[in-house]
Parts: sequence; C-alpha cells; structure tokens
Amino acid sequence: KVDVLVATDVAARGIDVDNITHVIQFDLPGEAETYVHRIGRTGRAGRNGAKEELSVIIGVLREARPGETRAAATPATVAQLIALGYSVVVDPGAGVASDFSDEAYAEAGATLGQATAADVVFGVNAPSDEQLDGLRDGATLVCLLSPALSPDLLANLAQRRITALAMDAVPRISRAQSLDVLSSMANIAGYRAVIEAANVFGRFFTGQITAAGKVPPAKVLVA
Repeated sequence: KVDVLVATDVAARGIDVDNITHVIQFDLPGEAETYVHRIGRTGRAGRNGAKEELSVIIGVLREARPGETRAAATPATVAQLIALGYSVVVDPGAGVASDFSDEAYAEAGATLGQATAADVVFGVNAPSDEQLDGLRDGATLVCLLSPALSPDLLANLAQRRITALAMDAVPRISRAQSLDVLSSMANIAGYRAVIEAANVFGRFFTGQITAAGKVPPAKVLVA
C-alpha cells in the first residue's frame, strides 16, 4: 500500500516524515498541490506546503567476490539512471576490474562514496557480510542471490530490515525479458566459450582448402 499525502496536511496531521522519498507534483483545477509519496527513504517534507524535491539514491557496490570482473552499473547506465531523476553513489573502485575508472563514473554524474548507505543498492553478486552490515534499515538490495542454493544467505537476509530482490529469480516471461540476467549472462558465456575452445584446440575450426593442402573442419560438441 502506498500513502499519498498532501504536503500541507503533513504537519497538521502529525505524520512522521522521516520515511518520505518522492515529492510528486499534480496540476489540479484551481491550484497545484504538492503530494508526498512515501516509499521508505529518509527525507524531510517542506513545512507549510513548501515543495522540496527528494530523489531516491542508488548505490553501486564494489564486488566482494574474488575474481569477479563485472560491475553492477557502467558509466553509461549511471548517466541513464541520473536522467531518470535518481542520484547515484558508487563505491570507489567498483568498476576497476571492468576497466571503468572512478573518474568515468564521476563524469557520468555519480558521486563516489559508500554505496551501502543508499536507498537501493545494486550488486552483481550477493554482498559480503561486512557490506550487508552496512545496509541501512529499509534499503532494497538488487543482485544475484541464488536463493535455492544459498539457505544461509537467505536466513541472514531474513533477519535484516531490508528488501532483497534476486535477479536470478525473476520469472522468465516476455514482459520481464529486460530483467533476464540469466539469458544475458548465458549469451556472453557461450560467446566466451567458443573463443576459449578455439584457443585450446590449436588449429582452425573451419575447414580450408589452400594451395598447401586441405584442412578438415573441426568437430565441436556444444553441451
């Protein structure tokens, strides 16, 4: 359930405004009213109907898993999020393994800082225990969680006052194709597998007939 409140009524009705996130403008007949959309972020409402813009802060984690080279957001996607009205804070070094410098994120409009303090926290893999401890109450965590294979992680998350969204558990339906991280990662892995196999194989994959002779095509099993 979402509460939509007229800002001028907030003080009069004694409403706790510590969890206000968006100020939404509606042009109503006669005069414009400012509405407060409460979805769980720390903020302050303007007094006496004053309009105060409050944006959701998105944090991009530096991956804690050893050997992980992916980043949950690139400078290009950061710029897209900012264009949608979000604020973005990126952990220093979050994109180094993907060849994205801190300066590139800053040029895209992000702030370098503590991503775990954000309202919505992006990661590729599940955060470390230390990163989880840094999440504030009411935060939303979005990453790969492998819920069926990670009972201890689920138990840990269940004890915290956060919302965790497992991207690998999104239903694989047409409307959710843009959220299907499994297919996108499988596509990249398949492409990489061919390159790795060609390197290990040691000769041509394709058959060739040249003046020097004939090279038969390789027989490849795709499992």
